[in-house]
Order: sequence, then C-alpha cells, then structure tokens
Amino acid sequence: MKTVQTSPTRLDGRPLALLALLLLAWTTTAHAQAPPPLPAPDLSAPRPTDPVEAAAPPGESALRRFEIVTLTALPFTAIHSFLIVKSVRVVSAGNLSAGVEGNDWNIVGASAAGLAIGIGLYDYWRMRGRDRNEPLLPAPPPPTNLMEPVTRAPRWSAPLASFTVMF
Repeated sequence: MKTVQTSPTRLDGRPLALLALLLLAWTTTAHAQAPPPLPAPDLSAPRPTDPVEAAAPPGESALRRFEIVTLTALPFTAIHSFLIVKSVRVVSAGNLSAGVEGNDWNIVGASAAGLAIGIGLYDYWRMRGRDRNEPLLPAPPPPTNLMEPVTRAPRWSAPLASFTVMF
C-alpha cells in the first residue's frame, strides 16, 4: 500500500495584500478630505455683551426643492402607473386575473419616472420667481376681542350622533 503525503495548503497572500492596500488608500483619502480641526477658543478675548443677530439661513434651492418633490412623488406615480398598466392588461385580456409581465414592468418604471419628473418640473415652474421660504397659506388674523361672549356655538360643536349604553 502506497501512502501519499500532502503538504498543508498555503494561503496566497495576494488577496490580503490587496485588501490592506485598499484599506490604506481609503483611510488616506478619508483623512485628506476631512475638514481641518477648529481652533481652540481664545479665553482671554472679551466676549460680546449684546447678542448678534444671525442672518436668516438660506432656504432650499430650486433644484433641491425639485429633487424633494420628484422623489416624494415617485412612489405615488409608481402605484398609479402599475394600476394603469394592470387595468390595460385586464381590459385587453378580458380577465380580472391578467398578470403584469416582463416588458410591462419597463413601462411601469418609465411612466412612473416620467410622471414624477413632470410633477417636479410643474412645481419648479410654478415656484419660479417666488420666495420658497414664504408660507403658501396666509396666517389667520389674530382675534380682536377675547372678552366677547359667544352668542352662537359653532356648527361643529354639536355631536353628529349619540348613543347610550345601559347595563
């Protein structure tokens, strides 16, 4: 009987060296892009006594608002696009259980993205030239006289329905 001796498998060091090189490149890049540390405050300098009004922070830019509106509209347009494609399939097949197939998903995705971008562009053009930080709804006027008695109760204060439970 012949015995064959096998040597233990040796790990190749190339993947580990590549991983170490990638980790080194990542850390040096991250440290190079880090902002410089803030200087320590000078405690001997006199502090201002009156508060300084800070400038109003700039609101969102027009493109940022476009991005927010578009990405917010995307799930809703995807649902509506799916429902439209599904209803077209149901009507064309004459069967309620008609499925949405492979190429139909491309139509759903393209129409959802197109509708969401359209909604974003509509909002962009509608808000062009306006102050985006200004509230769109006017503030209600303050009450004039709080000491006047209420002569007539508001319409919504009466209950719409009432019920009693007896034991």
